[in-house]
Amino acid sequence: ELFEPNDKITREEFVKICVKILDLDSSDESVVFSDEIPGEWYCGYLKAAYDSKIVAGKGDGTFGVGEPVSRQDMAVILYNIIKEKAVIKENSTEDFDDADSISAYAKDAVSCLSELGIINGTGDNLFSPLDTATRAEAAKMAFGILEYVK
Repeated sequence: ELFEPNDKITREEFVKICVKILDLDSSDESVVFSDEIPGEWYCGYLKAAYDSKIVAGKGDGTFGVGEPVSRQDMAVILYNIIKEKAVIKENSTEDFDDADSISAYAKDAVSCLSELGIINGTGDNLFSPLDTATRAEAAKMAFGILEYVK
């Protein structure tokens, strides 16, 4: 199995990294989202993340299996993991020139993780919320939360 650091990372692959970091029990492979295929490798990870309130899926009952994870959605997932443990300052995403393009549901997450130095912009003072990350970037962001979860 290859890491392929420059490949895009899917939503379920990112969730797997987070579940592993948290050492959550992923043995229950019950399907939570309507776009999951029962028995697929990701089912236990999505169930564990859903039960732990790390992910909620999309408003239509799907998770977005197979889709690349956006930078703002990675921020939301990581924020959901650490928000109980991190000291969160009231901050603003206005530090980024493209703050208006960060979805409302992700603003607190981007703000907090940026303040903590877990995530940063993509250069030129942009966050690029809808861009996807490489597997290497996603792993770096996920491991940035380790001090808050151990």
